[in-house]
Amino acid sequence: ENSTIFPSIFPTNSFLPTVSIIPSVDLSSENSTIFPSIFPTNSFLPTSNPSQYIKTCNETAEERENSIKNILIPISGSGKLNNFVSPQFQAFTWLLSFDGFNICSDEPNVVQRYVVVLMYYALGGVNWDRCSELESSPCDDKDERYLSSENECTWFGINCTLNDDIAVINLASNGLSGVIPEEISALASLSKLYLNLNELSGTLPPNIGNLRELSSLQVQENTLSGKLPESIYTLESLQVLNIGSNFFTGTISPKLGDVTTLTIIDFQRNRFDGIVPEELGQLDLLQSLFIQQNALSGEISETICALRSNNLSDLETDCGVPPNPPEIVCEENCCTACFSEFTGTTSSPTQAPLLPCNMTEVARSSMIEEKLILVSGLPPLLNPSTAQFAAKKWIIEDDDRYICPDDPSLLQRYTMATIYYETDGDNNWLKCSASQDTTPCEDEMIGLPLVRFLSLESECAWFGLT
Repeated sequence: ENSTIFPSIFPTNSFLPTVSIIPSVDLSSENSTIFPSIFPTNSFLPTSNPSQYIKTCNETAEERENSIKNILIPISGSGKLNNFVSPQFQAFTWLLSFDGFNICSDEPNVVQRYVVVLMYYALGGVNWDRCSELESSPCDDKDERYLSSENECTWFGINCTLNDDIAVINLASNGLSGVIPEEISALASLSKLYLNLNELSGTLPPNIGNLRELSSLQVQENTLSGKLPESIYTLESLQVLNIGSNFFTGTISPKLGDVTTLTIIDFQRNRFDGIVPEELGQLDLLQSLFIQQNALSGEISETICALRSNNLSDLETDCGVPPNPPEIVCEENCCTACFSEFTGTTSSPTQAPLLPCNMTEVARSSMIEEKLILVSGLPPLLNPSTAQFAAKKWIIEDDDRYICPDDPSLLQRYTMATIYYETDGDNNWLKCSASQDTTPCEDEMIGLPLVRFLSLESECAWFGLT
């Protein structure tokens, strides 16, 4: 009866080594580990005495199981780890008995490997659009599938620091569904979390404030609901908070003004009510504030409007007419765009002109960086001494072509720029470097000029490329 509970999770003819031996247990015991209820009768698991089986981890299977469980209990609790219908149980079981990586209890990545496996089971991994465990799910050669036997840092959507601590999780637009597990807060080095454009439900984890390194949280365009957790206002590194197009409720807390590192706040298209707290005027680094299409009312305070003379280039609210007076009253030269539930968007006289990519410069920079992370990983893009950092900076700030995030040539243009900087093109190249003053750039046979590297033209026209 119970042999088909997880047919898509545990293959019948697994090639993975057996790493846990499950003794028979009393299912009526509250603390029993009820493994036998999920395995078919003709299970391939051995029935030998665990104490006679010495693992490569220098501990018996039973010792390994108990040690790993003791590590995970403070994170998930024994109840969830023992509940065979929970994703925590599934992740724990996979880690013990089906993971070809065969992790030992004394390895430093036990917790983070467990957490990302848990995310897979909790967020419908078998139905993900890309790089699930199923071969039918498309996956680029540069990415490892989820639940592969490789280090989790190589799995799709995951980037790690030089110390192999998970720093970025990018599973945007990948068919995720379910509730974000609270255990994600155990990823102490996580700096960027992209779960936008999925079908996530429930609330944000109440302990999300434990992610002390988190700089970008993007969960827009899901079906998340409830109030924002209080712990989110303690994130001292948070720069981008994008929760737009969900069903969040409650008021915008004045405590948001305490997160002084914020540069982008996107709360649009939710169900927030109350006033816009004047404490947001404390956010001197704020560049974009999108709070339109909510149930907010009142006035935009002078302290917030004063940010328009500093860094705030985008301020979009429900200041449109009708109704008259509007839901939000915004003084002249303050809001950059006004919205109305009756008419949609109406541009105010002070609306900033659209940039070529039909987005703000901040949004363009952020989206380009997200794409480059998938190619180079996060550490080299943050290190000013690397060619990857120089190429990113050139693409975003100095490239006269002003390439957009959705341009299909973005990655190859970035790659060619990286090669240029890696080989110190400014100083070492003998021909067609970016510096017109130091190197010639013409066809010696016919005397016609060639196209220099890092020029405005398509990278396909640059010297040496076809």
